Amino acid sequence: MIWIARLLVALLGVIFVIIGIGTMLDPSTLMNDFGLVSPTLDGRSAVRADMGAFFVCSGGFALTSLFPRQRHWLLGAIALFIVAFLGRLFGVFMETGSQGIISVMLIEAASIAILVFAYVVFGIVRRQAENETTAAQTDAAAKPQLADKEPAAEPVVDKTAESDKNSFF
Repeated sequence: MIWIARLLVALLGVIFVIIGIGTMLDPSTLMNDFGLVSPTLDGRSAVRADMGAFFVCSGGFALTSLFPRQRHWLLGAIALFIVAFLGRLFGVFMETGSQGIISVMLIEAASIAILVFAYVVFGIVRRQAENETTAAQTDAAAKPQLADKEPAAEPVVDKTAESDKNSFF
């Protein structure tokens, strides 16, 4: 299960970074995809900065989470996609005729689900590894170390009391 989660996160991360870099290099393509019809210099600059940064950051967060003990980076990507999804949901309720945006919302929801799934799986694997390490340390501490163990000392016996019983004086 860990490899499925890692593969999905890697795939999403690479796709997001590619989309982000593509948006920064040619924002008019993304603007046409989203129906932004007036690609002025200010509009292209805003899409380049905002949309490009969104995808590069979310992809970078996802890819960084693949390193050991770095699953917390997924929270950044999850937060970005939740806010984007909520913004679109708000638009659906506020605007009439926004039915075409449902497919984009489904992609965002799937991305959120995959990232949350990976966050949970990465946490389970981490806890299992910590438990195994703790158990191994406990076992190692419980086993007697013969090489380090000092020989038991002879018990000290007070022989003066016995000699006093046998003495006349």
